[in-house]
Amino acid sequence: MALAWALKLNYQTALKYNEKLIASAQNTQFRYKFRQALFESATNLSATGQSQTAFANLEKGLKASIDGNNSNQICNFLNSLLLTSLDKNDVTKANGYLEQLERYDLNNQFTFEITLGKAVIAAYSNQTEIAENHFSDLNKMENFSEFILPRWKIRVAERDKDWEQVIRLNQKVLELTLRDNFRDDLPAVHLDFAKAYFNLNQQDKSLEHLEKSLAIIEEIRASENANLTLGILETYHNAYRLLTQIKSGNPQESFELADFLKARFLKDRISNASIKNESTISPQTRKSIEELSLKFIDDENLADEIGKNEKLVTTKIPELNLKKPDLSELEKVTSLSNTAVISYFFTLDKKLTAFVWENGKQLRKIDLPVSENEIEAIAAKTQNDIKNRVFFKRDGKAIYDKLVKPLALTSKHIIFVPDKSLWKIPFQALSSGGEKYLIEEKLISYAPSVSILLEQLKGAKPDRQTMQAFANSSFETKLLQYVNSEASTVVGIYNGKSIINAAVSDFSRVSDKFDILHFSMHAEVVNDQPLDSFLGFRKIGNDDGRLTVEELLNIKLKRGSLIFLASCDTNNVLSGEGLVSLAWGMMGSGATTVISSQWEANDKSTAIFTKTFYEHYKQGSSSAESLQKASLELIKNKSGNMHEPYYWADFTLNGDFR
Repeated sequence: MALAWALKLNYQTALKYNEKLIASAQNTQFRYKFRQALFESATNLSATGQSQTAFANLEKGLKASIDGNNSNQICNFLNSLLLTSLDKNDVTKANGYLEQLERYDLNNQFTFEITLGKAVIAAYSNQTEIAENHFSDLNKMENFSEFILPRWKIRVAERDKDWEQVIRLNQKVLELTLRDNFRDDLPAVHLDFAKAYFNLNQQDKSLEHLEKSLAIIEEIRASENANLTLGILETYHNAYRLLTQIKSGNPQESFELADFLKARFLKDRISNASIKNESTISPQTRKSIEELSLKFIDDENLADEIGKNEKLVTTKIPELNLKKPDLSELEKVTSLSNTAVISYFFTLDKKLTAFVWENGKQLRKIDLPVSENEIEAIAAKTQNDIKNRVFFKRDGKAIYDKLVKPLALTSKHIIFVPDKSLWKIPFQALSSGGEKYLIEEKLISYAPSVSILLEQLKGAKPDRQTMQAFANSSFETKLLQYVNSEASTVVGIYNGKSIINAAVSDFSRVSDKFDILHFSMHAEVVNDQPLDSFLGFRKIGNDDGRLTVEELLNIKLKRGSLIFLASCDTNNVLSGEGLVSLAWGMMGSGATTVISSQWEANDKSTAIFTKTFYEHYKQGSSSAESLQKASLELIKNKSGNMHEPYYWADFTLNGDFR
C-alpha cells in the first residue's frame, strides 16, 4: 500500500503505511520486512523534504541489517547513505560508507555504485585524473539509468565552476529527457542551463532558460492543483532567486520578483488555497491521445504514434506570464509614514541583498557582505546564547552592524521581511550602539512578504473588541504552571471568559467568532515537516489533542483577527515555500496579525508580557506599540531578572501592526 500511494505522489499516505509496517514488524519474526519498511520510509521521507529523519531511518536500517546479517540489505542501505552524503558534499561520511560497502559487497553486485562513489569522492577531493579513470570505467558498465552519470558529472562540473562542461553535459540530459518524455524533469534541466550561462555572463541565454523553467512549473502548478514535488518546488525557488539576481540592475523589478517568491504560497492559501485545475494539453492533442489509447488495446503497433503525441506535449514550452506585485503602492499607505520596510533576500549563490523602502525616499538595493552560511551560523549562535542568558548588547551590536547599520535607516518604525534563517534572528534584541536594545529605540514588526502586508494595510484599521482565550496546562509530560492564570487574566481585560483545559473542539467551535484569539498551551515544532507542528490541546478519547498546521489551514478564522500564540517555538521557518509554521498557518486561515514565539517561552514572564500587551492594546495603542511597551516592561524588570532578551525577545509581531 505504501508503494502504491508513493507512485501516486501521495507521500503522506505512503508514510502512514510505512509507519504502520515498521511498528507492526519491528518486534516480530519478520525482521526482513521491518528493514525493508525502513528503507521505503527513508525514500518517501526524502521525497517530502524530511532529510534528517530519512537519514536517521537509513542508519537505523543499516544497524538492523548488520544485526540480521543480511548482506544485500546492508549494501542497499550503505549505497543510499553513500549517495546521500555525496549529495550533501560530506566527503568524510561518504568515504566511511564507501569502505563499508566494499567490505560487505561479497558478490560484487554493487560494483557500479562503488565505482561511482570513488569517482565522485576523487572529483570532490581534486584528484582529477583518478576521477576521470573511474568515470571512464563507469561508461563501460551497465546501469539502470542513462541519466546517472551525466547528472553526477554535472554536479562535479558545477563544483569546479566548469560552466562550459555543465552546458555540454546538460545538453545530453536534455536530449534524454525529451526522448523519454520526462516533462517534470525539464524545469531542473533548464535551470542548470540558466545557472551555467549566468556564470558565463551570457544573461540573455540565462533568461531564456529561466523563463522556460518557470513557465513549465507554472503550467504544472495549474494543472496539478499546486501539488508540486519537492524537487520541482526547489527548482521553482532557485529559478526565482536567480531571476531576481539577473534583474538586480532594476531595483524595483528585482524587489517585486523577490517579494513574489516570498508571497506566492501564502497568498494561494489566503485567497482560498486551491488553484483550479487547468488542462495544459490542447483539446485536439488530448482527443488524439485518447483515441489512440483506446485503439492501442487492439493494435500495439500504435505505440510509436502515441509516443509522438506525448512528445508534442513534452516539447511544448508555454508562455511565462508573471503577475508581479506593484509595490509602488506603498507610498499611498498612510500608516507607513515614518516607516522603513526591509526585505532581505538571498540570491542563488548565497549572497545577501536588502531592499530598503522608506516613505518619501527612493527604493534602495544594498548588497550586504555576509553569506547565507554565515547567517545560518549567526542565527544558531544567537538563539543558543539568548537561551543560555549570555547574549549581551555588544553581541546585538555586532549583528546590527552587519545587517542593519549599512542600510542607514532614519524611520521610527522598522518592518523586517526576513528570508530563510534570518527569521531566526530576533532583530528587536539587536543594538545600534551597544547601550540599548533596538526595541527601546524603534517600533519593530515583521511581515511574511511586502505584498501581503500591503493588502492587509489597504483595509480599515482593525477594531478588535471581542476575545477568547484557550489554556491547557498539561500535554503529555509537559506542565506549564502559569498558563491558566495567564489566560484568565488577559481575557478579563476584554470582559470575556477563558476555556481552561481546552480541547480542539472548543477552538474549532468558536474559531471564527472572535476578533482576538489567545492560546496559552504547549506547542511543538516538527522541523522536518512543519505542517505537522502543533498546538497541544487536551486529549479526549481518540482525539490526541494535537492541532497541526495542516489541520489549522482547514479551519476558518475571523477575517482580520489577531492571534497571540503564547506558546513555545511557534515561529519555526521552512525556507522551501516560506512557511512560518503555526504563525503562518494562522495567517493562512484568515488572521492578519499574529504574535508568536521564536523559542520555548518562560510561562511566568509570558504571563506578565501578555497582560501588559493587552492592557495597552485595549487602551488604543497599536499592536506594534503594545508589543514594544510589553517588552520595555520586562527590560526594566531587573529585580525580577526578566530584563534578559530570553524573557521578551522571543515574541514577534507578524502582519498588520496597527
